Amino acid sequence: MKRYIVPPVSIDLMHAANNALVKEKGKGDATVTLVFALGKTHSAGDLLAVTYRLQAMQKIVLAGKGPAWTRELKDKPYKMVNDAMFRAAARTTLKYTSEQLVQDIAFDGAEFLKNALEESDTEGTS
Repeated sequence: MKRYIVPPVSIDLMHAANNALVKEKGKGDATVTLVFALGKTHSAGDLLAVTYRLQAMQKIVLAGKGPAWTRELKDKPYKMVNDAMFRAAARTTLKYTSEQLVQDIAFDGAEFLKNALEESDTEGTS
């Protein structure tokens, strides 16, 4: 069994990929959408990495982990996600094996949430 690590990506690429997907409003295949939107300016490796990272972040959100970084919207089928989650998704270690299906690739939840906390702005007063 071979082991792989998905390389980190820039936060700019995470935002560009998310914006491309939001623009399509969930229509069509996400990977195809990203190739058409970003393929002329980013390598295939970068597009694959950002696809895996967005999917792994989505698993965290859909599992209800990290509620401090998400917000439900009235009458909307999606959640707003704080930028700290995107920054954590861009850099958190993401591993998989040759025996895993793409849809099973996931962040270690504890590591991801630790990184999201590190990426968060502090709030409150002293």
